[in-house]
Amino acid sequence: MLLLDAKQRLVLVHARRDAGPRILRQHRRGDPHGFAEIALPEGLDRAGYIGSAMDGDRLVLGYIGRPGAYSFQTAWVDLDTGLWSGPFVLASGQALRLYRGEDRGRKWSTVALRSFEEFGLKNTFFLYGITPASGSLIPGQPCAVFSSGTLPNTELWFVRFETPGLRTR
Repeated sequence: MLLLDAKQRLVLVHARRDAGPRILRQHRRGDPHGFAEIALPEGLDRAGYIGSAMDGDRLVLGYIGRPGAYSFQTAWVDLDTGLWSGPFVLASGQALRLYRGEDRGRKWSTVALRSFEEFGLKNTFFLYGITPASGSLIPGQPCAVFSSGTLPNTELWFVRFETPGLRTR
């Protein structure tokens, strides 16, 4: 994944099989050879189906932790100081859930969602959040795209959440 920090420097996030991601940050904008590797915190030794977003100089990761458990986890790092918060387990196992970060991501609460059973939703996997923080041009409320079903018979779903009182950027 390619992202830009607050000073328009590249941040590269590379997912690796059976390992934590490799994260590189450009020293100076436009310098193709000057990158520094960001050290990972303890507990971020596996990260599948990883997604990332920038919030100023804070890199936020969302990913599936230990193989077979499909627990959704999050962690973030202040790229200026190198200090990590997390990883935190947001959801154990596969279920479609929406979480709202509070206190700049230090606290998380579940947002009540209506049931999708009437539409034939069986399960969820490969969930990707879509918000202005992830580079989306879709205005307003957060959206997500995910797969449902079992291989090879899967469906692609797109949902848009209406969350009262949500502050958009």
